[in-house]
Amino acid sequence: MSYEILYDTQFIRSKSGITPAILSGSNNCTEVNWTLSGRRYERGERSWWVLFNRVGVSEDDFMANIQKMTGSPYQQHWKSRGKWVDDAGLVRWAKCAIRRAATIEAILLDNRPHSSIQCYVSVWENNEHRTALNTYISSTEAFDEWVQNVEQLRANLPEKSSFYPIVNLWEGMNHPEARNFAPDEKVILKHKNSFLQEYSAVHSSWSTNAKDAMILTYEQAVTILRNPSIPGMNGAKVHRASALDFSPAVYIKVTDLRTGSANYYRSAKRYSIVTTPFPKLAKRFSPKNAQQAVKRMQPKYQKLSFEIVPAEE
Repeated sequence: MSYEILYDTQFIRSKSGITPAILSGSNNCTEVNWTLSGRRYERGERSWWVLFNRVGVSEDDFMANIQKMTGSPYQQHWKSRGKWVDDAGLVRWAKCAIRRAATIEAILLDNRPHSSIQCYVSVWENNEHRTALNTYISSTEAFDEWVQNVEQLRANLPEKSSFYPIVNLWEGMNHPEARNFAPDEKVILKHKNSFLQEYSAVHSSWSTNAKDAMILTYEQAVTILRNPSIPGMNGAKVHRASALDFSPAVYIKVTDLRTGSANYYRSAKRYSIVTTPFPKLAKRFSPKNAQQAVKRMQPKYQKLSFEIVPAEE
């Protein structure tokens, strides 16, 4: 049985409308890939393409096409994360993808060091293949211009031609959150659990303590992220400064009630807790997160006691 597997989704929002880019492939086809160490292996083939071959469409038009796919006794549209997507799942997916649609600028901002996105059209005409309108785009304005050219090309092609617009994004890409910032809004740059503390043209330093975070305007943050010469920015994301918890960091002290030995919480495994006698190796929490962690752990580990203590500065 042949079916489609959906691997990733990123709709693009522009003045023209939305462009539904998806990464998918057939379960019956494989492709050769290579690990970083040079090992060859096969996996299911996959590529980015535009659903319904429609670029810059309105949300209503897109949802109308989704609705046309529903209502059949056949409830297996494609597989995603190992499960079949039925009519209800398809509609939920489409609405969520629309909400999370992002501009070209936002996508590039969250996917350094990429500075542009390849867009082109694959055309089959008179049994011959050609690539048209192949360009690299780095702004919404340029993307809208490409959308206009795509529609002109579509209108001028012979009736029996096959026409496939492609927005060639990346596997494992970061997906921008659907948040809008004012240019002068106060923000911080965060990478995993670290906050940007300071930077220059040749270096950047990061701190796990929110109090050390450099407060920037959104405009300044965008300028930093778009500067390829500043190291350490790949994977960094913009967050509102107002969402930061500036409370002093704390540790969770774990005492074994059977032996009386006390250590500091470091991490958790599936059935156990990893502790350390050294405070500098312990995990730092905000007071709120520490309280939540203790509340989760206490019922599970009844032979241990948990105490929230101030972290070393």
